[in-house]
Amino acid sequence: MLELAHDAAGTLSLNYAGDALNTAAYIARHGLQPHFISAIGQDHYSDMMMESWRERGLEVSHVLRHPTRLPGLYAIHRTTTGDREFLYWRSESAAREMCNLPDWPNCASLAKAATVLYFTGITLAILADRHKEMLLELAQCVRDNHGHVVFDPNYRPILWTDRDYARSWMTRAGSLATLVLATDADDQALWGEKAASVLGEPWLRIGVDHVVMKQGVNGSSWISRNAPAIHCAAKTPQSIIDTTGAGDAFNAGLIAGLANGLDTDEAMTLANATAADSLTYSGALPPIGRSVRS
Repeated sequence: MLELAHDAAGTLSLNYAGDALNTAAYIARHGLQPHFISAIGQDHYSDMMMESWRERGLEVSHVLRHPTRLPGLYAIHRTTTGDREFLYWRSESAAREMCNLPDWPNCASLAKAATVLYFTGITLAILADRHKEMLLELAQCVRDNHGHVVFDPNYRPILWTDRDYARSWMTRAGSLATLVLATDADDQALWGEKAASVLGEPWLRIGVDHVVMKQGVNGSSWISRNAPAIHCAAKTPQSIIDTTGAGDAFNAGLIAGLANGLDTDEAMTLANATAADSLTYSGALPPIGRSVRS
């Protein structure tokens, strides 16, 4: 999506962000080249988005171009504590129609052969039901090919007609995942406070083997079905400018760490450091060319 944000001086800036995109961009900062699949328009701003993604190190040959629709748009309002409030304009975004575009089968073929397929509950939420089925089919193919499926539920109630509907699709997505990257507050909102009182339990109950629970200032926990939980303390930066995209940055650090051969403890530490670094600048993504501060 297009991102509008005010800096400390009150100047409005235009950037490009979105949860899956943010994670892809942070993965690229760790020396990997993720293939990003989505849909944007054929307008000037979409061209600028595409160029920005290339500069960040993403492989964008499978980003689709919708002939009439535009990118989604959101604006960020930050409070004095660095927390943020969002306003969205995305009901007619191109990304909602990516599975309807002529080149989608080529994208699906690429995704089915992935070593790691990463998607989120926001992507799941914005697609029509028949397209949700197509996304889950991709996840099943990756599992069948012995690849890894990483799913961040990223539950946003405003995107779902009701919680039961969201739960049904989240359950199906989670059951296909080799790793679920959840957030404690989102889990409470999705499953209910009582159901989510034991970290990761709703996901373990549906068959997920490994869950990472993001707990904000309380750090993160790796929870496995048949092993003791591993907790990693949060890394707190000297100053917090903006919390936008911190969870996405965490996901990227973890995925990149595991892909680069780190053990669980090391990957969790890298994930927390990547999230902490993301708090030190405005917007969901850092300036292009800025290195990771670990």
